Amino acid sequence: MTREEQFNDHVSRVKVKSRHGNKVQAFCPCHNDKHASLTMTMGRKCTLIYDHAGCCKEDIVRAMGMQMRDLFYDTEPRSPNWRAYVEGREQRRIESVYNYVSINGAYAFTKIRCEGKKILYGRMENECFIYGLPRDTPRKSYKAIYGSLQAINKAIAENRPIFIPEGEKDADTLIKQGYTAFAYGGVNDWQSDFATLVQGADVYILADNDEAGKRVAEIIQNDIKVLFFRLKEH
Repeated sequence: MTREEQFNDHVSRVKVKSRHGNKVQAFCPCHNDKHASLTMTMGRKCTLIYDHAGCCKEDIVRAMGMQMRDLFYDTEPRSPNWRAYVEGREQRRIESVYNYVSINGAYAFTKIRCEGKKILYGRMENECFIYGLPRDTPRKSYKAIYGSLQAINKAIAENRPIFIPEGEKDADTLIKQGYTAFAYGGVNDWQSDFATLVQGADVYILADNDEAGKRVAEIIQNDIKVLFFRLKEH
């Protein structure tokens, strides 16, 4: 996971009042906080937390379901050499890197977007980017999304809405604003199994304003409705 992804994971464990870039004001999980006294900041090596009401940092981290060492970023991969290799091979600059997870939460694959709208798929192994996916394992068979299952489940438990934009960039923008969101890749990548992730949630589908976008939005809406009625029958 990147530093940003790990910071977002830490933020997902508390109730956020406001967020401005990499600084979050949240309600402390250690006391009956009515003033959002907890400040969380994405540092260079770790997430910095401070409670203005005086709660102990160790107690706050424990209440978040973490240990102190979990505040430190363990980026994947640790070395930047793989980026230099990919950029040298492609003769293009890497614009963004997205790590996808399967609907059971396991790491699935990495999607890299390079200059010129070139997309690469592969896996991170031993701090290296391995080009491509196994031929006998089609990308859709991973049933993978770009997002945090933990954040999705937490939002549902707290009756907060889930946003489903069409692209990863939009998902990142929403998450940085304090919302819960996940992306599924593109108009041809949605799978009906993804609907199970938002069972019991209020869902906002944010599709591109074109025919393909409207079509996939309708498919997503129908899949969620079908799941709802199946649950009602039981």
